[in-house]
Amino acid sequence: MYPLRRFLTMTAGSLLAEKVDLLDTVTLDMPVRRIDVESSRMNNGRYLTLMDLGRFALIVRAGYAPAMVKRRWFPLITGVMIRFRRSLRVGTRFSLATRLVAWDARSFFLEQRFEQGGDVRAHAYVKSLFMGAKGPLSTAEVLAVASDTRPSPPMPEAITSWMKADAEAFS
Repeated sequence: MYPLRRFLTMTAGSLLAEKVDLLDTVTLDMPVRRIDVESSRMNNGRYLTLMDLGRFALIVRAGYAPAMVKRRWFPLITGVMIRFRRSLRVGTRFSLATRLVAWDARSFFLEQRFEQGGDVRAHAYVKSLFMGAKGPLSTAEVLAVASDTRPSPPMPEAITSWMKADAEAFS
């Protein structure tokens, strides 16, 4: 079940929160709920679902949501690399930190971390693009809605290695 209540709460909070630069880190604080777990630990699929909330919060707080709704653009995840380090247990709270780290002509690359008590519990890189009515959009088209023409920050080596391994494994 998609966490609709969390989505609505996050959206309202993000609309009211201070705007951020697209390269800033957006952090969401959440509890691990009973519906999130198998036995007493968060289900691995729930991590991926909650990561959607972090990415959407960044889109909203960076001011891109109105243009995307108007144009009927939507984000599409094309790859995820995640490392689960330590479990998140029911009844505890955690923070989900999301930041855009780089982009190329077609894709945006984000980093997302689940943190609890100063420890990183899960760490992920996400490859994403935006779809419009006629198919995938270039990153330049997406950035242009906010008159953002800056170049991408340097691509982290971890993402470069991941993309190379991905191309070799799935070409």
